Amino acid sequence: MNSRKGIFNRVAIPVSFLILTLVAYWPLLIYSMKFDILDQYLPWRYLVGQCLQSGHLPLWNPYTHLGYPLYADPQSGAWYPVVWLIGGIFSYNIYWIQTEYLFHVWIAGCGMFLLTRALVKDEKVAWLAGASFMLSGFFTGNAQHITWIISGAWIPFILYFFLRMMKAFDIKVILLCAFCFFMLFTGGYPAFSIMMLYILFVLSVLIIARKIIKKENISFFLKSLFILIVSSVLLNAVMLVSVYESFNLAGRAEGLSRDLAMANPFSPKCIGSWLLPFVSVKDATFFETDISMSNGYFGLLMLAGFIASIFRKKSFMEKVILGGSLFFLFAAMGNHLPVRGWMYDFLPLLNLFRMPSLFRLFFIIGFILLASFTLKDILSGLYRDSIKRIWMAMLLFSVVLLMVSVYL
Repeated sequence: MNSRKGIFNRVAIPVSFLILTLVAYWPLLIYSMKFDILDQYLPWRYLVGQCLQSGHLPLWNPYTHLGYPLYADPQSGAWYPVVWLIGGIFSYNIYWIQTEYLFHVWIAGCGMFLLTRALVKDEKVAWLAGASFMLSGFFTGNAQHITWIISGAWIPFILYFFLRMMKAFDIKVILLCAFCFFMLFTGGYPAFSIMMLYILFVLSVLIIARKIIKKENISFFLKSLFILIVSSVLLNAVMLVSVYESFNLAGRAEGLSRDLAMANPFSPKCIGSWLLPFVSVKDATFFETDISMSNGYFGLLMLAGFIASIFRKKSFMEKVILGGSLFFLFAAMGNHLPVRGWMYDFLPLLNLFRMPSLFRLFFIIGFILLASFTLKDILSGLYRDSIKRIWMAMLLFSVVLLMVSVYL
């Protein structure tokens, strides 16, 4: 009976996320998207597909910038398997690139479900987490930036497989983690790949230090890390060589100015979108950022759960998630706080991209995970005696947040 239930869940959960994607994003089945996804990404993907159908590798784009190496542009999709699959079999058009968007929204929900279930050990809460993530302000606000959407889709999978590497040596898990990083690196926005390298490095240091303090065996984890690094380099070899060969030709190779790197932050005023997501589309000048960067919504239920999580006793992993989430929230605010400036000054490669609001992907993931821990405890009856006080505290916090947002 349990095996039948497990098989049913493995089918029912992805199908439920697919249905949710089609219902929530139904306008894309009728209407056309616009801005960057049409002006930039669609022509590049169309060219990649035409090259493949003609029996050529997508190496050169003669139509942009008086000609430039398409294969070395991380945002062109020239080495991304999904682009090869769609472009090589069909010809890219508005319907196919919107299908690609919907596919990655669906993938994001599935990945967040796996990550949350692995940490929280509750499928109902994990489903809520997946749904909240795929419907968050990141996926709706940045719908025109397909490389951002691809990044948001694969990052939960990378974290999920990396966390599984912590527990036991499993070559299948290691290779799946490397494959997901390959999908991120070839299809996503480069800034997210850079940040994932930093995140995995910090997590590795924390895990090794904790295992040493507790006198646990770390040999299997070190072995897993070595295989992960080697397999990731091998999988991404073509992309790495492509970027290296043309790196000096790129205008950003020498780094952006500090002012440009701070452009389009998630300003403090954007926090109001946690409660009312549509306020972020009212007035871009008021929010001091681009309209696509101002939406940080991740669901009212998850917001309530996150607020409650602040007051509960936390495990080591929850403390790490909370610290990381707050760090990325402060970094997303750009020049409103000094964190992004410190990253720009002291961390290699973090002077190569602008739009600090991209960091909101990471605090949205963290806040949803923290909320999931709390919701599991509430549903299990752990806080039965104090549930009224918890809801009153969450309501009070929400009212204060709303009042501050209205005042701003």
